[in-house]
Amino acid sequence: LSPALSPEGERVALHIIVTAGPTHEPIDPVRYLANRSSGKQGFAIAGALAARGAKVTLIAGPVTLPTPSGVNRIDVETAREMAAAVEAALPADAAIMVAAVADWRVESAGQKIKKDGSGRPPTLTLVENPDILATLCRNTRRPTLVVGFAAETEHVIDHAKAKLARKGCDMIVANDVSVDKMGGEINRVHIVTADGIDSWDRMGKDAVAERLAGVVMDRLGAVSTDEQQEVGAKPKPGWCIQLEGEEFDLEDWRNSLNEPFDPIAELLPDGKTVLRSKDFYDLNEASEVYARGLALVARMNGACALWNRSKPVRLSGVFLIDNEGLQHSWVFGIAHGETRTRGKMTGTFSAIGPDGQPVPIPPPPPQPSNPQKWNLLAEQSDLVSDLLDHFGRADNWYDIYKTIELAENLVGGERKLVNLTVANGYSVKSLKRAANFFRHANVARPTQMPTLRDSKPILAHVVRTALDTKSNDLT
Repeated sequence: LSPALSPEGERVALHIIVTAGPTHEPIDPVRYLANRSSGKQGFAIAGALAARGAKVTLIAGPVTLPTPSGVNRIDVETAREMAAAVEAALPADAAIMVAAVADWRVESAGQKIKKDGSGRPPTLTLVENPDILATLCRNTRRPTLVVGFAAETEHVIDHAKAKLARKGCDMIVANDVSVDKMGGEINRVHIVTADGIDSWDRMGKDAVAERLAGVVMDRLGAVSTDEQQEVGAKPKPGWCIQLEGEEFDLEDWRNSLNEPFDPIAELLPDGKTVLRSKDFYDLNEASEVYARGLALVARMNGACALWNRSKPVRLSGVFLIDNEGLQHSWVFGIAHGETRTRGKMTGTFSAIGPDGQPVPIPPPPPQPSNPQKWNLLAEQSDLVSDLLDHFGRADNWYDIYKTIELAENLVGGERKLVNLTVANGYSVKSLKRAANFFRHANVARPTQMPTLRDSKPILAHVVRTALDTKSNDLT
């Protein structure tokens, strides 16, 4: 793995988190819910990465496998313990989330559940466990590379694509456990990314681990946010935009942006501060990069102001760095009164028009919209993130109830939310009662019964009010 440099210039290994094994969710002090995961694949990946020089933190569920050489192992039992261990292990350059984490846990009984002689089985109430992968992808300390795993029994690739988009990770390693049973020695995996699908032949778990470690190495070598270039080293090729501002502001940007991975602010060997983004990958002309860069800088200025109260920086030019490290630059007159074009690219802007008069500087972009602010809030607050998640799925009474419950927590209680929101003739309180009625048959039928169709605009009003209230509290 490509080493990073410490502030003193010493080489340090990249830090990679690997989760492995199942989780055990207690039913009572004697019994638990589990799955068939053996932990073998995760342990093999941790060992392969450590052999390549990485500093590996292995967070293992309850398995009896030996610890791979050179790996720091942390043992956990439940999903909540694993979530806490992952958070405590940050920051990291990458996270390879191999563990088969239980989606649900039981509201545990304090004593052993016994037969009562009636012949009826006990009722187990399930509670949703934290989504460790999605939470990590939204974390402000998100690793540069986040890899999820998906064990599927049907429509393997389709489910993996959906999981990639839903969780927000960079890669999903999907395997079909209907063919090679979970806990066995053989895997056939499909590597699913935004760029496409790479299907591998069936092979042993050690071979999968070695090959995946190579993929991780290549990806981190290309995009690691902690990687520091040595003096005189060639900059990475590709489009970037130059930023200008007070030194403190640029440093603030680098500290803020380099943790969420994209966009990434870098200091080039010649002292320029530039911003790179996936938004630029598919563009051919400097003018397109400039236009997209203006919107990106405006949005991220708002983000940095929210996170760190940073003063705005400005876009002063566009660079294309070729494979030889040569910079082809276009300066648009935002910070300079001249135009420079070098290289063979087309579609450039000019600070001087055909009549010899200066071209007007574009007006400042608009401030971030409410959805942008809400997404920024979601990156700071698991409560906001969960609220948006349940609202997005609120075509059923369970998610409607959860959305209202989370909105209450966000604004400070049921009474405050009721006072803030009345819509379409139904109060949020009546909507919550209706949702609770449909969730639990033994609950009394409320007098006001909105339909699912009626509930969506009411719920949208509730969520907007709660998020605006939260946003105002922060500002």
